[in-house]
Amino acid sequence: MTAVTLMTDEQLAKRLQVPVSWVKDKAKAGEIPHTFIGRHRRYTEKHFEQIVAAGNQPVRGARRRTSGRAA
Repeated sequence: MTAVTLMTDEQLAKRLQVPVSWVKDKAKAGEIPHTFIGRHRRYTEKHFEQIVAAGNQPVRGARRRTSGRAA
């Protein structure tokens, strides 16, 4: 059996470099994956990877500025 490392809200927040309140709020709202061990909310490495992947944004090309003046 493969060992699974579990993280607390605080540990996940530190890895994501966000406030603990952000992690707790998102988990309570069901916006980030998590699991419960008894009454305790925990996160796996897979959860961490899913949260990071969900935050990926497409690369945007540079926008050209126009002066707004007629040519």
